Amino acid sequence: MSSSKRTHFITSVVSTTTVLYMFSLFGLFIYVGNNLEKHLKENIVLHVYLKSNYSKSELKEFENQYLSKDFIKSYIFKSPETSLREAKESIGEDLVSELDSNPFNPNYEVYLNANANGEERIAKAETSIKESAMVDEISFPKNIADLIEERFAMIAPMLLILCIILAIVAITLINHNVKLNIFSQRFLIKSMQMVGATKTFIIKPFLKRAIINGVLAGVFSSLLIFNTAYFALYFIPDLRAVLPDFRTDINITLLLILFVVLSLCGVLVSTICTWTATRRYLKSKIDELY
Repeated sequence: MSSSKRTHFITSVVSTTTVLYMFSLFGLFIYVGNNLEKHLKENIVLHVYLKSNYSKSELKEFENQYLSKDFIKSYIFKSPETSLREAKESIGEDLVSELDSNPFNPNYEVYLNANANGEERIAKAETSIKESAMVDEISFPKNIADLIEERFAMIAPMLLILCIILAIVAITLINHNVKLNIFSQRFLIKSMQMVGATKTFIIKPFLKRAIINGVLAGVFSSLLIFNTAYFALYFIPDLRAVLPDFRTDINITLLLILFVVLSLCGVLVSTICTWTATRRYLKSKIDELY
């Protein structure tokens, strides 16, 4: 490969990698957004207050019958002593010590699955748990649940529009870069055609280079986005709630999926753009090349 061709090839790989990286970075934002919504929904707590103290067997029966439903992710039991201790820590020892007896009854903190945290589904969970005669009251932050639903429902269409715009920009940039590379070799293409080379013979090396370009761009952009997530977790540890911890758990499957998807996108777009650009110069007359 000549120095000029090598330069064009490297430029093409770098530009395609940049475009795929920008596109995958936007995809990472969407992934984080979805996980953030799930994280917020699964941290909405239903406080289930029982009427009085019950035996361990009664509590176990209550848990098996009412807290083992498919819409419940997990639950935490709090004894009266635990609730009293937490009250001491929050409002002060002196105030609590003035009480003659422990005013707290056993209670549960119930966490629902993310797909069960809509307003209607929370109400359904509340109704289901209240069927027990042991339950005195159930409370949850209804306003927060509604707010999460409303905000993410409003953001979703905006993200879809941005995704479409970014996809168009990405394809346009890759197409423009491919056209520039083919344009620099337009006389070579026409010369090969004039000496009798078939269209397939002429296009084949360009398509081969486009495939290699797409695969390399997929590899480099995958490594870039993977390292972006890695260093984001390093500098912002709180992101562990919405991102896999690549620092301790390198998800090979996720990396391979990312590589395959980005490589296919790079190969597909580069190949189509190369095919159309090369065919254009094969159909052109010599005086149209100047």
